[in-house]
Amino acid sequence: MIIKNLIKNLSSNDWERALNASDELVKINSKDIVPQLILVLNMAETTDTVNATALALREIGGKESVPFLIQALNNPLNKNNKSTIVYALENLDCSKYFLTIFDLFVFSKKDDVRLSAYSILKEQKFTLTDSELKKANEMLSSSEISSDDKEISEKFISQVKRDK
Repeated sequence: MIIKNLIKNLSSNDWERALNASDELVKINSKDIVPQLILVLNMAETTDTVNATALALREIGGKESVPFLIQALNNPLNKNNKSTIVYALENLDCSKYFLTIFDLFVFSKKDDVRLSAYSILKEQKFTLTDSELKKANEMLSSSEISSDDKEISEKFISQVKRDK
């Protein structure tokens, strides 16, 4: 009953209540909660719900939560609300999502999004196909980032493993 109420409170219109529910779910720290969190994330109607749920998934989510957080990045609801989602991804295995994370680093106008994307790109290992590498280079050449950031981006591209 406690978990059910906490899950319900994630969708509260009160940010403090939603954040408290997220914190309490993290304290429970049960992988059994992850499918319920994913469901809340998928059905979220407010950015507060997305953010509170993403924070809980950051701490207790497994690989199964990554595709749903990536999907949340593309949800129109989160057009201007990517920071917490990308922050949540820092703790999770994003190895299959190089292009998505790279896109956030190269094209986002928000420093906190770029910083979290940078952290993921720097800390995690990626394997790309030739076509994905080509796409990353195309993204980089079409960007308007500073020469320093372009150099960092080129380094990220050069450090990925090539899929044979």
